[in-house]
Amino acid sequence: MAESVLEQCKDRLGEITKIAGELKAVLQLKNSPDVPVGWHCNKPYPCDFIGHCWKKSLKTTFLSCPLLNRQNLPVWLKRYFSTDEITENETTNSRQLAQLHAMKSSCAAFDSVLMNQAIQALKNQETVFIKTVFQRPAVPVLPGTRPYQALPLALSYNNPKRNHTVNRKPARRFLEKFAIEIVTLCATQSMLVTDDDTDLKDFIDNARHLLSDELHQQLLACRNQISGLKPLLADCHYFHPAFGTNYSLQNLSDHLLHKKTNLKDEAWLIQDLLNQEVATQDDQRLLENFSVYISTIKKLFDYFSYVEKL
Repeated sequence: MAESVLEQCKDRLGEITKIAGELKAVLQLKNSPDVPVGWHCNKPYPCDFIGHCWKKSLKTTFLSCPLLNRQNLPVWLKRYFSTDEITENETTNSRQLAQLHAMKSSCAAFDSVLMNQAIQALKNQETVFIKTVFQRPAVPVLPGTRPYQALPLALSYNNPKRNHTVNRKPARRFLEKFAIEIVTLCATQSMLVTDDDTDLKDFIDNARHLLSDELHQQLLACRNQISGLKPLLADCHYFHPAFGTNYSLQNLSDHLLHKKTNLKDEAWLIQDLLNQEVATQDDQRLLENFSVYISTIKKLFDYFSYVEKL
């Protein structure tokens, strides 16, 4: 049911006016403000200038440790403050303590029991590795969709008999084709493993007005056969001193597989697909690149399958 937020907006007019004035003043500055780095660099989203501002900071600074309690660390604004100076008494829970140990030992920290359970649940089933790309348009592009609803643009998987599906702009015909591909894969394989299943599950949950009732019910039945590495790592409280909890395929590949691969961020993959107005020979090249993502996902799955035994 629609709910008016007019009154809440009116209540914040004074606050917004004040902030707008401050932002305009910032634009008039001749130099960038001299503000120490810290947690605020990632709120409400990661700042584009983190690479510039943090380049002189220690890699082992506790500022990179997101769970440490800033109230317990009154010196948190000192940009050169090392984790070596933090004691275990300054942590307030087991996850903070695990992250602190990880930072000091330069080794990953995670809940080994949860990791073992998650990996074993996947290893005991037939698995196919997939890579999907979704768009979340701010303005609905199809009837029956809402703003920022996940709509598929591409699907790639490691089944040699049936290969890639691609589309440059969301269309009902492609959504049906995409859904049928997922249902077919789930019918022949017990488990679909990808890097992040968030968008795929969002599409499944909200595709009722985009697909036939029968196809949507078949798609919903597939939901529990889909697993993502990123949610798995988050559930296991995985923390790596080199990248914290930023489980991008690039970070995982660079620091765990020790293999330099050019894995574009999701935003760039979306841009590549949307920029092609008509089918071209570049489609094949673009889709061949997806094989790198799939092989990386499989290698990471094998890596964590080995880790959970340790």
